Amino acid sequence: MKDGMEQDGQIKQILAKVSKLVSFCRKSTVAAEVLSHEFKLQVATSTRWNSQLMMMRSVLQVSPEVKYELNTIKELCDILQPFEYVANQIQRQNMVTSSLVVNLFVVFGLL
Repeated sequence: MKDGMEQDGQIKQILAKVSKLVSFCRKSTVAAEVLSHEFKLQVATSTRWNSQLMMMRSVLQVSPEVKYELNTIKELCDILQPFEYVANQIQRQNMVTSSLVVNLFVVFGLL
């Protein structure tokens, strides 16, 4: 099982992402507080293939409230992206940027 999962590129990539997420959540005090004690994330070991299965299941058991907050964070990032673009454009060096302000706000429908 372990060899088969490691040979499939997509599965290997997903496992790597889940593993990074679990590692981050276990190291972060904020993430640990959000997840509380009822959602203990399982770390995969290199010796047992089924520990990867248990790790994925532990991530799936996370409260829908936390998943909702992750979706909210994603939506907030999408909303703020045009503002980031505008800020980056008007903060450029070696060019006149004041003339860009109105155009950028009109393009993004902010005016």
